[in-house]
Amino acid sequence: MKLPSWLHLDLKDTLYTMTIIAMPMMLVVLERMLLFPLLTVANLRNILIFELFVFMVLLMVVLRTISGSRSKVRIFAAGFSLIIMGVTAGTLIAEQLNFLRSVFHVDEGELSLMGNMLQNLYLCTSAAVGGGLVTYYTQLPEPEQS
Repeated sequence: MKLPSWLHLDLKDTLYTMTIIAMPMMLVVLERMLLFPLLTVANLRNILIFELFVFMVLLMVVLRTISGSRSKVRIFAAGFSLIIMGVTAGTLIAEQLNFLRSVFHVDEGELSLMGNMLQNLYLCTSAAVGGGLVTYYTQLPEPEQS
């Protein structure tokens, strides 16, 4: 029985896809476990700067893993992963700021400004880069089957 051509996937590409798409969810779970107990008004800026640093490092790691790659599956998975990473990072920021509002009763103005700025940064950066990768994926020629 011969497999259909659309079902043919390389095992390395499949493992890469599963790993790269699960990475943002693992990041959010780890940050919730590690950073929520430390979250106070005093160290809010340090935690937000650390999260921004982790986001930028992950963005560069994902882009580095596909540099020079001609595999359509890897490029699509990286683009999809970046979009998911922006959404999950923006959601994490919103959850942290809502936690601070409810527990510490802090000033709404400063938190709203900081939260909106970081959410927009995460969402726009991830959507632009991830959407560009997905668009590039659609323009690649189909690999030749032998």
